[in-house]
Amino acid sequence: DAITMDGSGNVTFPANATISGNVSCSGTATGFGGGKLVNYAQTFKTDVFSQDVSANNDSNDAISISYAADSSSNKLLIIASLNINSEEVGMAMATLYIGGSKSSAIGNSAGNRTRISAQTASTSSDRTHSLAHQYLHSSPSTSSTTYSYRLRHGAPVPKYMYLNARYSDSDSYRTGRATSTITIMEFAP
Repeated sequence: DAITMDGSGNVTFPANATISGNVSCSGTATGFGGGKLVNYAQTFKTDVFSQDVSANNDSNDAISISYAADSSSNKLLIIASLNINSEEVGMAMATLYIGGSKSSAIGNSAGNRTRISAQTASTSSDRTHSLAHQYLHSSPSTSSTTYSYRLRHGAPVPKYMYLNARYSDSDSYRTGRATSTITIMEFAP
């Protein structure tokens, strides 16, 4: 008996509502809390990135997207799927950069270990790995900002890093070319 209806037919429920059976609704639901998807964008990279990366350094941007948030009060869910390979037999790593600076989406400091966003290990330079990474970014810029991933290896000398291709990239049906993506979904509080 606490349900009210105004003269325009708008219905107000004071607390919890349970609905069963077949229901048809139109209009806009309000007052259900945050988490509304405001906007989204994706970059879908099909070409190959390769760079000779020196020891203990990140590559240039291997994949990037520019995005301007609608509000700095919103949050950006950044989702990446990266197909990476290294000339180095060992570690292949990726780090999220925001506006050209290393983001806080990295592991804790621990001695001499490199702080990165994601990594994989390989026993062969012929193996391409899919790395997945997700990060919820608070207080995003409302100006166009570049969100990118840079690659690195664990060798003590320069080695090539690749996105979407293998180090031994032979022209054969047994060798594939992959895709990599960055997706940004912006949510209002």
